[in-house]
Amino acid sequence: MSNSIYNSLQSLAKGGYPDSTFSGAEQRQADSGGSRAHEERVSLGPEAHLSRRSDVLDGQLTAVRGKYRSPRASLDLSMLSVSHRSTSLQAVTAAHLTRLSGRVPIGLTKVNATLDIMSGRAGSSSENCDGSHGLNAGLVGSLVTGELSADFSGNSVTVGATAGVGVAGSLGVRDADKDGKSEACARAEVGPFILGLCVENPF
Repeated sequence: MSNSIYNSLQSLAKGGYPDSTFSGAEQRQADSGGSRAHEERVSLGPEAHLSRRSDVLDGQLTAVRGKYRSPRASLDLSMLSVSHRSTSLQAVTAAHLTRLSGRVPIGLTKVNATLDIMSGRAGSSSENCDGSHGLNAGLVGSLVTGELSADFSGNSVTVGATAGVGVAGSLGVRDADKDGKSEACARAEVGPFILGLCVENPF
């Protein structure tokens, strides 16, 4: 992409969406003491982001983005979304009609659930969807995809199913709980099945 095209797109994103994010409606509720630890937040509106660092071009455009945050749970909704990330050696493009995801803690375990309706992804990248850095590649398209994952002390297990076609996989390393011990991660999407695993180094 030439500099002129990039600058035009960047100006459009900044002009239409201040600070790369526009919230059409936002509500904040705090407890009587005003503690931020008990704050709830809701936002709804379109969202756009475009950035370039060195040889990395990263962009996303979402027609409707809704977020709910509280100390106990989170909920995200996005509709009509397309994203692209590219470097001199890698490029990946993804899109979905609707995505609904949520997170809630159960004891010491964090449970995450995601539902995608009419989604697709193609390409390869060094940033994986499980938060690890390494390598992923694939070509997948789906009418409906559902995933459920559980995280405990950096370790995680993900299972899912999809009504679609394609193959994708990833390998990487992360430190999700920031304890200085890395986790090795692997993920595979083959046919209707999705399976992912991250295991923390015990040493």
